[in-house]
Amino acid sequence: MTLKKNVALAAAMVTAMASTSAWAASENANAEFAAVYSEYPIVLVPYGDREVSNYAYCKAEYLGGPTDATCNFEAERRTGALLTSIKVAQSKELLVGVSAQMEIFTGTTVTGKRGSRSTAIASAGGGVELFACREESDGGATCYGSLSGMVVLSERTQELTAVLGGVLEKCSVDLITGNFSLADCDDVAQEEIGLGLSTIASHHYNFLFPNLPVGTYNIHAVFHADAAAEGIAGCADGNGDTALTGCGMDDGVNASAEADAYVVISKSTVTVQEVRAKKAWDLTPIEM
Repeated sequence: MTLKKNVALAAAMVTAMASTSAWAASENANAEFAAVYSEYPIVLVPYGDREVSNYAYCKAEYLGGPTDATCNFEAERRTGALLTSIKVAQSKELLVGVSAQMEIFTGTTVTGKRGSRSTAIASAGGGVELFACREESDGGATCYGSLSGMVVLSERTQELTAVLGGVLEKCSVDLITGNFSLADCDDVAQEEIGLGLSTIASHHYNFLFPNLPVGTYNIHAVFHADAAAEGIAGCADGNGDTALTGCGMDDGVNASAEADAYVVISKSTVTVQEVRAKKAWDLTPIEM
């Protein structure tokens, strides 16, 4: 999964904020430095006995036949914002630092037998983009985007693939040669492999707004949380041919792929300061 850049959504949020009391923050704006923090900047959704910023789940179950079973779910993006203000007394640059603590969980489980093949993919991540909006005399606002645009704070994609033979419980064996095939087995139980990863980490990025005109600016840090899950379950040869593996012989579920993912964005801070920024020269490779 690649985090989607939804400029229209972010712009709509900034526009909505411009028409609400959120702009009252500019009344307390100070020159040179400003800061704001929040424990939970992202709109939370219920997940089990807790709340997360975004959650995705899907499960594909293969019942035999020539067609693989698939599932694909991409959760609706969750968006939240922090707002602080600063006065720019003369044409200068603003350096905005954004920090956030993020928790990402990705879980994948695959089951199968008789040579079936299953793939489970779980993805989750979060990012942020900044806007500096100056109040105008007519009550409107002019908004500027940072040089960096959308920045991914953290993102993970986990993929688990397995070809599983299953647990042989009852098979017909040639007493002379001792040979048998999966097709000779009446009872084959599923094998299962699962993988789950959970990470909590803090992330930081510096944004730059160059050559801003004089005025009072409301700095909007718009956070995004995304999660997606995908599953594919079928026969190992990839073409739906069950003759070689026998994975379509049994009634019921022959293979499955299950994936879930969620992300939590919390404990965020935004700091703003006036700076004089210089554009870096092109980097020259150094021979070691």
